Amino acid sequence: MDLKGLLLRMLSIYSPSHGEAELAGFLLGVVREAADEAWTDGAGNVVAVKGRGAPVTWLHAHMDTVVGPLEVRDEGDVVRGRGAVDDKGPLAAYVGAFSSARPSGTLVLTLVTAEEDDSAGTEELLRGGPPRPTPEEKPRRASYGINVG
Repeated sequence: MDLKGLLLRMLSIYSPSHGEAELAGFLLGVVREAADEAWTDGAGNVVAVKGRGAPVTWLHAHMDTVVGPLEVRDEGDVVRGRGAVDDKGPLAAYVGAFSSARPSGTLVLTLVTAEEDDSAGTEELLRGGPPRPTPEEKPRRASYGINVG
């Protein structure tokens, strides 16, 4: 998967909070190819699942950005545009990881709406939806010093 190309395409789609429908449609098409199941829920979240059983692991990112378009620029090793860091860059990485993963349990990708506003997407996930993550007894430390889990 061409992650830089994916990121550039996502950055070209303006997606402020509650205006993510075009981006969600694009991403649903991308993840559907790798997923056992993929759908958009009532809040417009993109949800994709592959594998079965325990453990259940989630990759969770948001599709929306703060208001105000920015020019998308590809400067070789640097890509600039609204959401390149928060959160479309990480989202592209999660889509790539999900697409290439061969999970020993269940892998769930949740791409949510309205994180920059009222968190409507996350609220929708809390009401139901995909399988819940398997709790970890203690957080895992990533090599770059950020706790996850």
